[in-house]
Amino acid sequence: MCHGGPSPTAGRDFSTYAGVMTVATPGDPNSRLIQMTRTGGAMHFYLNPNPDVRAQTIYDWIVTYGAPEQ
Repeated sequence: MCHGGPSPTAGRDFSTYAGVMTVATPGDPNSRLIQMTRTGGAMHFYLNPNPDVRAQTIYDWIVTYGAPEQ
């Protein structure tokens, strides 16, 4: 995992809910995590095997569902 373990990439540890929430604001379509994972975002390419579907899942989780922990 790039954003986890003892040396997370860019100092961002996303191995916990609290870590992810540093870049996700529930209900906000402009959350940093959405910006980074949408088409054209810096991390979109890494959302394999299907970047568009995974980016939409992240968007839905944050905006539609309010980023619940469970």
